[in-house]
Amino acid sequence: MKKYVGLLLMVALVLSMASLGLAKEKTVITVTSWWDAESGSALDSFKKAFEAANPDIEVNFVKIPSGYGTKLLTMIAGGDAPDVAMLAMDKIAPFASKNALTSLDSFMEKEYPLNDLWPSLKKALQYKGKYYAVPRDATTNLLYYNKKLFDEAKVGYPNDTWTWDNFLAAAQKLTRRDKSGIPTQYGFAFPTYSDGWYSFMLAAGGSMVNDERTRSTMNDPAAIKAIEFLADLKNKYHVAPDTTQANALGDPSEMFKAGKLAMMAEDVAASSTFAESKDLSWDVAPIPLYKKGAKHASRIWTNTWALPRGAKHPEAAWKFLKFVGGPEGQKIAAEFHMGVPAMMSIAKTRVFLDGIPAHKQLFLDAFAWGEPFPTFPEANQYLAVYERELDPVWNGQRTAAEAVAIIDKEANSTIFSK
Repeated sequence: MKKYVGLLLMVALVLSMASLGLAKEKTVITVTSWWDAESGSALDSFKKAFEAANPDIEVNFVKIPSGYGTKLLTMIAGGDAPDVAMLAMDKIAPFASKNALTSLDSFMEKEYPLNDLWPSLKKALQYKGKYYAVPRDATTNLLYYNKKLFDEAKVGYPNDTWTWDNFLAAAQKLTRRDKSGIPTQYGFAFPTYSDGWYSFMLAAGGSMVNDERTRSTMNDPAAIKAIEFLADLKNKYHVAPDTTQANALGDPSEMFKAGKLAMMAEDVAASSTFAESKDLSWDVAPIPLYKKGAKHASRIWTNTWALPRGAKHPEAAWKFLKFVGGPEGQKIAAEFHMGVPAMMSIAKTRVFLDGIPAHKQLFLDAFAWGEPFPTFPEANQYLAVYERELDPVWNGQRTAAEAVAIIDKEANSTIFSK
C-alpha cells in the first residue's frame, strides 16, 4: 500500500512540475504616456481592469514627462518602440506621415464598435482615410457663463438662439470698471493660441485650411470676420482683456473661477475644475451663432491611444487599444472625468451626465454640429506662421485682412508647396 501511495505522490509531483513548465508566461506590453500611473489613478484603473479581463497580458506604463513627441519618435526610429502610445490628436498626422504608426484598419473593421463612435470624431482618428488611433476621450467646446454675474447685471442667460450681436451686448453689460475706468470684471476672455478661439471661426463658416489639408484658407471673408470680431472685443469694445491685461490676469479659467469673468469658451475639462468651487454658480450654452439662421459650431478634440510601428506585441497591444478605446475603457475615462466618452452608449448614461453643469447634455449635442480641429503633418510649421502674424491683430496693431493675406501667401508658397 505504501508503495502505491508513494508512486501516486511521485506521479502527482511530476504532473505538477510539467504543468508549471507548460504554463505560459504573461505577455508584457509597454505603454507610454505623459501621465503618472500611481495607485488610484486613471491609468492604474485602466491597467487593473484590462489585466482582469486579459490575465495573460501585463501592462507596464512608462511616463515620458517632457519632450514627449520627440522622444517617442526617437524611440520608434531607434527600434525601441513601445507597444502602445498615448497621443494627442494633433500628433496622429505627423507621426503617421513619418511611418511611425501602424494602421488599425484591419483590427477596427472586425473588432471595434465603430458604429458607437461619435460620427464627427472619426476623422480625427484618421490620416489619409486610414485609422491610426482609438480615442482616450473626447470633447466639444461650449460657452461657459457665470450665473451670479448675469443675475447681478440683470442679463438673461445665454441660449441656443444667441447671435454674436446678443453675445456682444451681454459682454458690454457684464464688463465692470472702477472709478478710474480700469476693468474689474470682464464680459469675455479667450486664449489667442491656435485652437483657443477656433469655434468662433467655425461659427462664421471659416476654416484654417481646406478639407484636403493642402492649402491655407485664412484669406477668406468668414475667417476675417471671426478674427475681426474677437480682436474688437479686446481693442474696440474692451469687453475682453487685451494682451497686457491677459498676461497679468492669467488664464480665462482662472479669471472665471475667481468670479472676474462672465463668459468663456472652453471644453469639458473646465467643468471638473469649476465643480470643485462650491461658491461658483455657472452653466453652459452653445457657442453663439454668427447671425440669426446660421448653423451652430464647436471645435472637437480627442486624445488617443496608438500602435507605434515596430511594436513587439501588436496583437496584445490591439487588445489593450480595443479595451481602453471601447465601452469598458470609456466608462473608466468618464468616471475619472477625463472628457466626454467617445462611445455614444457610455456618454448618454449617468456615468457622464450626472452632476453639474445643469446643461451637460449640450456637450453631447455639440458633436452633431462640431468639427475636429484640423491636423496635418505640417501643422507645427503652419501654426508658427499663423500665430506670429495674428499676434499683432490681437494687439490692435494690424487688421485681420492684412494678417491672413500674409499667412496664406507664406504658407501656400512654402509649407504647402512641397
